[in-house]
Amino acid sequence: MVNDSDKVLGFDYGLARIGVAVGDVQTRIVQPLTTLACGKGGPEWRRIEALLQTWLPCRVVVGKPGDASPPELLHALNRFVSGLRRRFDGPVETADEAWTSDDAYRLLKQRRISGGARIRKEEIDKTAAALILENWLSQIEAADGAT
Repeated sequence: MVNDSDKVLGFDYGLARIGVAVGDVQTRIVQPLTTLACGKGGPEWRRIEALLQTWLPCRVVVGKPGDASPPELLHALNRFVSGLRRRFDGPVETADEAWTSDDAYRLLKQRRISGGARIRKEEIDKTAAALILENWLSQIEAADGAT
């Protein structure tokens, strides 16, 4: 599945839901895609595999919370990353996701029209995945500029 694509998929992993976003390494444009269910049975691997086949990313980026996060979340996240590495031939990286869900909520709240619908958790999750990708892209851009 390794290819010459400039697409990158980003995941905001959670015990109940996983936000997904897609970004482009060249244009630095990122957009939220979807939110997948994640529960006791684990992630929706068939849908994740379908996303990998549809977007053919050059790599995958998974948001990683700080070490102060609950151990069950960190353990489940590590299993998720391992599962992605088994299913995807390209690089799977983790990136700091500190405060992305809070930032996503604030961003969505600012965009919401007065009196609009309540902000759904699914919107927060996929927007958080987009923020994870935006942060990751800005870090690689900064690293490219430093060389």
